[in-house]
Amino acid sequence: MLKATGLLALLISSNVWVSYSSAFLFALPVRRRPPVVHLGSAPPSLTDCAPSWKSIEQQLLSTDMGRRLHELKKERLNGRGPPNARATLRLFDETDESNLNLTFYRDAAAWCPYCQKVWIYLEERHIPYRVKTVPLNAYGDKPAWYSRLVDGGKVPAIEIDRTVYTESLEIIKVLNQKFGTSRFIIDAELMQLEKRVQQDWFSLVFYPVESK
Repeated sequence: MLKATGLLALLISSNVWVSYSSAFLFALPVRRRPPVVHLGSAPPSLTDCAPSWKSIEQQLLSTDMGRRLHELKKERLNGRGPPNARATLRLFDETDESNLNLTFYRDAAAWCPYCQKVWIYLEERHIPYRVKTVPLNAYGDKPAWYSRLVDGGKVPAIEIDRTVYTESLEIIKVLNQKFGTSRFIIDAELMQLEKRVQQDWFSLVFYPVESK
């Protein structure tokens, strides 16, 4: 009797569990695959829907600003036009670059104040030059070729007739000797003060713990 009662209880409990399990499973949402529509060809991908670079360029050139930017780019590639951080050649009054003997090495980010000092000087004096950029230490390692060319990989630097000069004030002095003096007055005391302020600023930005 006890065995029969236990078996009956087991069957009842099993039926209840199956009922609850079935109810739970049927209550779950069924994920159905979307119907396949055959259009005769594969649907377009995202790359097929994106506009081409050519069409984007045409849209840009259809605007006044786009045409102006295009003209400025052509001038820049030919060493003309206003100063630009992307310029690699500055001719000014020269007809071509065959007589250029000056290369200006500056930071690729175009914000180094020492590089900007030499950059402004070259622009104001209309001294023709080529430009090569290298990253500052904050943005990565210097290229091996530049570290071999310039001791310590420092910027700015200029190369005139295969001779390399560094330090912005020394560079300006060399340019004055090579291309004649200018209206720029270099006050030694002010320049030393500027150098100290810049050194303290760099220490604060890049080495905040050591500068305390």
